Amino acid sequence: MAEQFYTYVWSNNEKRKKLKGRVCRIITTGKKNSVLVEFVDNGIMEIVSRRAIRRIENSERTNESGDWAGKESNYESFILDNERN
Repeated sequence: MAEQFYTYVWSNNEKRKKLKGRVCRIITTGKKNSVLVEFVDNGIMEIVSRRAIRRIENSERTNESGDWAGKESNYESFILDNERN
């Protein structure tokens, strides 16, 4: 099974504005609807609300194997494509 990726969507304060639009993956889930996520672009881990992330469908990934090959290049192209829409 391919690894599932998510986009951080909240932007209601300064910290969340910096996280918005970034691609992440869930490391583990916690209590009270919290999750530990790792951001694909730099590997930073944050504990966030499960409601703050949205699943990225497999069809939205950037290569044929269904994975982010070359984290920066595919991540950047994914963000650029989403900014255009």
